Amino acid sequence: SKVDLLPFAIWKNNDLWNLLPATGAVNNKKRDRIPDPPFLASRKEPIIGYWDLLHEHWPHRFEREIDVSLLGMDARKGDWQEHAFDQLSEKCTYLIEIRGYEPWSI
Repeated sequence: SKVDLLPFAIWKNNDLWNLLPATGAVNNKKRDRIPDPPFLASRKEPIIGYWDLLHEHWPHRFEREIDVSLLGMDARKGDWQEHAFDQLSEKCTYLIEIRGYEPWSI
């Protein structure tokens, strides 16, 4: 099973970087909630590891999608993983604190 980091119902995004493996139970508990930034930080290493795996297997698609959605003008300058993760965390913070969506963590 897979889980959208940022729910499709909210973010309208099925990019590879936004899809992570998860059990059905975890996916069901998360639903359309936004990962809480402290929880996201605790899962940083496995998320970046999964991104590296996706990048290895589907480099062109992964790069195109993450460039547009998270990296923007800083696409793969230096440590793209750190920058992409920081951008993901900022998007989660925005959706929770500004837009009022419910946070989620395990």
